[in-house]
Amino acid sequence: MEFNHFVGIVRRWWITLLFAVLVGALAGYTIAEATPPSYESTSRILVGPLNTDRNIQEAGGRLAETYAEMAGTTPVIEAALARLSDDTGFIDPRVEATADDVTRIVTLRVRARTATGASTLANSVAIELQELVDGGGVRPEGQVQIVELAQTPNDPVAPNVSLIVTLSVLTALILAVGLALLFEHLIDAVQQPDELLDATGASFAAALSPRTRLGPGRKGTGLVATDPNAPAAADLRVIATNLELSLPEGARTVLVAGVDERSGSAAVAANLATVIAEAGRTVLLVDFTDDGASLVAFPEVTDETLQRAGGRPIAISDGSLSLVAKGAVPVMEEAHARALLEDPGTSAERVLLHVPHLPANADGLVWSRVADATVVVAQRASARRAVVEAVADQLRWAGANIVGAVLSERTWETQRRPFGESVRRALSATRGRRTRGTQAGDAPAQASEPVYGAYRGEGLVPQTPGSPDASSSKS
Repeated sequence: MEFNHFVGIVRRWWITLLFAVLVGALAGYTIAEATPPSYESTSRILVGPLNTDRNIQEAGGRLAETYAEMAGTTPVIEAALARLSDDTGFIDPRVEATADDVTRIVTLRVRARTATGASTLANSVAIELQELVDGGGVRPEGQVQIVELAQTPNDPVAPNVSLIVTLSVLTALILAVGLALLFEHLIDAVQQPDELLDATGASFAAALSPRTRLGPGRKGTGLVATDPNAPAAADLRVIATNLELSLPEGARTVLVAGVDERSGSAAVAANLATVIAEAGRTVLLVDFTDDGASLVAFPEVTDETLQRAGGRPIAISDGSLSLVAKGAVPVMEEAHARALLEDPGTSAERVLLHVPHLPANADGLVWSRVADATVVVAQRASARRAVVEAVADQLRWAGANIVGAVLSERTWETQRRPFGESVRRALSATRGRRTRGTQAGDAPAQASEPVYGAYRGEGLVPQTPGSPDASSSKS
């Protein structure tokens, strides 16, 4: 797994991972608090005389191992407990004995529920072992003497709260990561640009860096125009360059299509139009959504502006970029779509058509057929591979030229602004004017009142009443 892929998974599942850490820490602390404390105390005995020859030392070392085994036997422990008047602190006592054959020291470690019980039992086992050895008549190398009595410990050795909490957190985190990986595998979502490239068969594929999410009611893309040095702005410029290099000679119309409603195609179309306009070309961006999703990203576009425009272009900045909100339209014929694109009013050097959620758009395939190139937009970890492949198959069936594929992040989802009913009626009226002119020989309906901006032509860019083009068409 690539590091960037893993980072993407962590970014998408960070809430779940954080929740797993908190649950693991709480569970570990609860377990540690519910576990009875355990205290440990140590006593030591010496086997054989302190000063002696080598033979006795070697024999004493081997006997030390024997005595260590004896100290942990049930009879010795029961006898040691019998010496004590109160055994309430010795519930489930643990006695461990280890021997060093070089030093001939036997170390007795005793764990009990109380600190006093641990030290008392450790000393009792040492005394019981000493009396057991001395009572059988023993040679010098087998003599036993206590060299260190057990002391009462101040702190318990168990439970280790920090260790239990740490292990619990790690366990919960591993389970959460495993669950996230399993879910990512089961949904088979597109994660990397090369996967999107394989699914679409495009000439190039690119991934967009995350951008700052815009809250409800906020204006502006907050990217190309306001933050030209942002990583995502640089990504868009690279995408625009790849798009220009991939266009056939003489091509000028590009369809930006989303594979689903969460693809972020509206923000991508708006920013691509801005980047291309900044490069010195005249650009016309046409939006085919009911709420003008790719247009409301621009600060110049307000509800009042859309209502006044009524489907006519809105000039942005120095006029190199124009915007048209056409709304969702019914199915049209290919010949009419081509006629609209060939209209003098669409004489911009680049015409970008935005169709969100291509499978649900009635005339999206028609526009993909007449457009010179198509760019597919999908959201990372959200768009399923099967859906992307199905959209690409539909586009190829319609004869579309898929030149690019863009992998967006969740922060590129459109922050839709609630439109007033007057704006929706204006867009509906626009659809009505256009559908009445879809039959061969019919002239597009003319506007009944002036609109905002400088407009000319028919079809995608309706004429302004009183304009020279309008007068000539009437004559």
